[in-house]
Amino acid sequence: MTLQIDPLGRVVLPEALRESLRLHSGDHLNARLEDGRIVLEPMTVEGLIERDGMLIWTGGVEQSVDLIALSRAEREQHALGS
Repeated sequence: MTLQIDPLGRVVLPEALRESLRLHSGDHLNARLEDGRIVLEPMTVEGLIERDGMLIWTGGVEQSVDLIALSRAEREQHALGS
């Protein structure tokens, strides 16, 4: 599969690839260099699983508080246009 980098440095992942990995707009990827290659991996939150199309939290209370704070901060940044 060949992808092209646009003038702003962006790459579009083909729909079939996004669907097979269940990636959606706003999802985060971890990028790293490995032996001269770019490796992209979907970021997962430990304790969060998908079951029947729903995300289910299986972690402890302390972790869930951190997730709520992170989500709130991301929404605030988005609302402020940052």
